[in-house]
Amino acid sequence: MKENGFYRNLPENEYHASEGVSKSDMQQILRSPAHWISPDPPDTEAMEFGSAMHPGILEPDRFKKEFVVYPADCLRGSGKGQEGRKDAFDAQAVANGQTVIKPDWMEQITAMKDAVLRNPDVKELQLLEGGENELSAYYYDTDFEVLTRIRIDYLNPNTHRLADIKSTTDAREHKFTGIAYDKGYQIQAAHYLYTTTRLTNVTHDEFYFIAVERPKIKGQYVGVMVYRADQEMITNGLLQRSRALTIFKECVKADQWPGYPTGVRPLGLPGWVRRKEPNMIID
Repeated sequence: MKENGFYRNLPENEYHASEGVSKSDMQQILRSPAHWISPDPPDTEAMEFGSAMHPGILEPDRFKKEFVVYPADCLRGSGKGQEGRKDAFDAQAVANGQTVIKPDWMEQITAMKDAVLRNPDVKELQLLEGGENELSAYYYDTDFEVLTRIRIDYLNPNTHRLADIKSTTDAREHKFTGIAYDKGYQIQAAHYLYTTTRLTNVTHDEFYFIAVERPKIKGQYVGVMVYRADQEMITNGLLQRSRALTIFKECVKADQWPGYPTGVRPLGLPGWVRRKEPNMIID
């Protein structure tokens, strides 16, 4: 089992394959333990893009070394021998320990990096400077007798601020608020702040989301918004974290991983409909 502490330079694939309950695990457990034990197949393309985007923004030197795109003569329609040139390029990339990504991904990541780094809020708050990025950490939570883990996009030890970059379809507040809750960002903010505070013995209570839109075409405006998790969000996240770990501990003890509850339930209108039209009458 991993010892409590921060692990620097831990490869991303090694982190995801390691033991310990993560934010994503907690979110699955809250859906049902059965979903955690047999999760949905991952969105491979989204994961691959995220694996390239983060170093593209946070570690440009590593990004240049580890990610490449096909040259023009390897693209479809480039003439006789295209497939052979492409195969040779793939083989050389593997030998060099490089990952080949789509040309439009390279353009998108470059545009997103430029938009994030020139954002005045990112610069003023020093969210991506003076600290460490891609920092993995493990913490054995004695309250639940379970090992937990986190992977911080950026931690500034001087300001005690944590930042996480989120690729999104819409960074506007009224849109991103819903996206954030649906994706369990409240659990992430709470879990990361809690774990970092325990490991450092220094209070960390500032978690920032850098929401950056992924452009669809070259030259498109890339919107960036910076959000700080407020106390209500963190409190809600801590409650969900506690509930998830309690369920996990009980399931481990019983060696049972139940799914959805049984029994017929009434199906009514969504809360937002009832609040909007409480006296709705249909003729």
